Amino acid sequence: MTHNVNGTDLEIAVLGGGCFWCLEAVFQEVVGVVAVKSGYAGGSSRNPTYKDVCSGTTGHAEVVKVEFDPSVISYGELLEIFFVIHDPTTLDRQGADVGTQYRSIILHTSDRQREVAEELVEELDRDGPWDAPIVTRIEPLATFHPAETEHDRYFARNRSQPYCAFVVAPKVAKFRKRFAHRLRSMTIAFALVGAAACGGGSPAADTLILGGSLLDGSGAEAVTADLAITGERLSFIGNAAAEGVEARDTLDATGLTITPGFIDMHSHAELETDHGRDARAFLHQGITSVALGLDGGGQPEVAEQLAAWTEQGIGVNAFTFVGHNAVRSRVMSFDDRPPTEEELGLMGDLVRLAMEGGAYGLSSGLFYLPGNYAETEELIALNRIAAEYPGAIYDTHDRDLGAAYPPFGYLRSIEEGIRIGEEAGTKVIFSHFNAQGARNYGRAPEGAALIEEARERGVEVAGAHHSYTATQSNLRSYTIPSWAVVGGHDEMLRRFDHPDTLAEIDRQTREMLAIRGGADSIMFVDRREGLNGRTLGELAREWGVDAPEAARRVLRDGNASVMNHGLYDAWNIRYLAGLDWMMTCTDGRDPGPERAITHPRAFGSFTKKLRELVIEEGIVALPFAVRSMTGLAADFLGWNDRGYLREGHYADIAVFDLDELFDEATYEAPRRYSRGTVHLLINGEFAIREGEHTGALVGRALKRGGTPV
Repeated sequence: MTHNVNGTDLEIAVLGGGCFWCLEAVFQEVVGVVAVKSGYAGGSSRNPTYKDVCSGTTGHAEVVKVEFDPSVISYGELLEIFFVIHDPTTLDRQGADVGTQYRSIILHTSDRQREVAEELVEELDRDGPWDAPIVTRIEPLATFHPAETEHDRYFARNRSQPYCAFVVAPKVAKFRKRFAHRLRSMTIAFALVGAAACGGGSPAADTLILGGSLLDGSGAEAVTADLAITGERLSFIGNAAAEGVEARDTLDATGLTITPGFIDMHSHAELETDHGRDARAFLHQGITSVALGLDGGGQPEVAEQLAAWTEQGIGVNAFTFVGHNAVRSRVMSFDDRPPTEEELGLMGDLVRLAMEGGAYGLSSGLFYLPGNYAETEELIALNRIAAEYPGAIYDTHDRDLGAAYPPFGYLRSIEEGIRIGEEAGTKVIFSHFNAQGARNYGRAPEGAALIEEARERGVEVAGAHHSYTATQSNLRSYTIPSWAVVGGHDEMLRRFDHPDTLAEIDRQTREMLAIRGGADSIMFVDRREGLNGRTLGELAREWGVDAPEAARRVLRDGNASVMNHGLYDAWNIRYLAGLDWMMTCTDGRDPGPERAITHPRAFGSFTKKLRELVIEEGIVALPFAVRSMTGLAADFLGWNDRGYLREGHYADIAVFDLDELFDEATYEAPRRYSRGTVHLLINGEFAIREGEHTGALVGRALKRGGTPV
């Protein structure tokens, strides 16, 4: 079974021979291998976990899926390596690892693979070094279940761990000694990206970046090295002069810091608009990939969305989720009730349509409408459909970050989000995770403890955050109770005109504003003239009315974008930045030049975190912070070839001058680009060069798993 990537036919091999950490570590070093993913196969249950497989009850073997270029290394040559690095004569055992999950197994994807495997086993049984017969099973591949991302690059990230040191490392050393000619050399550019050797020397790369301080995205300390890009991918990391590596374009990065391109795990980038397509506000922060379709808003026609991005061109890599609010409103409008069986089925069909189209999972905005009308069980049912697709993620703006009205409960809301993912069988990420409202200042550790507990019992839960104390949302959500919006905008206006109902709405509006710090904490970032840059309190005083009436007057002409100043606590932000499962996001959009005042987070979130929390305050170390923006996110997303500086990975690369790294955007002047990003490459092409935007639309639309459209 082959598939074509960038003009090259690639093949898949699925092999099991003991702990998959060992096999992954070896095959990642084999020339011609493009990607290796640990997983489970050969069993009966659906979507098994590592804990399930290790129990021996599911029938699965620990395996690796090896994606390789057969023009560089053949399937038979991969099998030769496979038989050297494990013992194929022990039944359900490799050394001290005992259990059916450790069995020796070849899962073929074609008759040709089966024939090659059978012939090699027959030959090795006859002439091989073992006294006992080979017990390796040869079976057709039914389903490959990717392992949890914590297993990705396990040996590379845990070399000093005892099992890695005493079990995995000797197997890697054995491979290197026996198959030196198959070792992925630092001077090899991959055939996948179209490089060609010249006279036996190193191939000429497209771009060579010399002498930078490399942070590879794993959290490891920086090393000084050169790196080369050939086509879309990184083809070399090391000492270019010593290895004779040359390129058509060479940059000196001495004194600069080089990282993988940043991954914005919660974005609202307006890539469909003329003003937002180039994603310039994000690029100047070093961001190369953005998550969209969040807060429950992602439309189900994902395949069409990805195709449109590809056709029109986008300035940054983009991937998307399907939104619960989007599918619920399409089926049930703004009804505050449980769905009928038929309606739930229709919503499920839309989720499945999106997942088939490449969505990363289900997103929810349970603070917003109509999502707030849904019971937990509705979300679990829809998330179970997403869970049918390997790697699915439940991304939630949960029901109550601490400022919801009426209160659902900050901790109860986190428990609900975890439950929706845990019972459905997906990963979970909490969008812009933090505790809102003055009464929750300092309470981030309580919420984080619930996530830690879930992680300890095997649920893959994480969060993302930014470093601003103001939020951005909409006036209706901040000032009008949800019951008053049942049926939609026109029904809300009808209730505004009913005296008895209006009195209750206004009473609750005052309570909602008190939670948020009062009307002067609500600032309009709307495009309407006369609103932008004003607070709700200012408007009320200017109009000679109270704050509830001012809010209603604005809402009669439609909902409005607002910021809520001071809703997040600076102490909470700093605490969360030190958690090893906390990623980074902007939660931002560039709404266009006609809005003089907008939230600065789209222009400065990543830079602000690095400048304030790393460089100035030293709250977290630079390698740790970079990991939160790169490798941690890539692992969670299930990307095998982005998020790290690795040979063979896509060349999403940021080059920074840390001395000049500043977030220039402020609440008063929010549209200033960050500075300090010297170069930014996306898919091997420059989006920023020498600090200037190139104007090139070099992003790609990414399906679930990171596959470009």
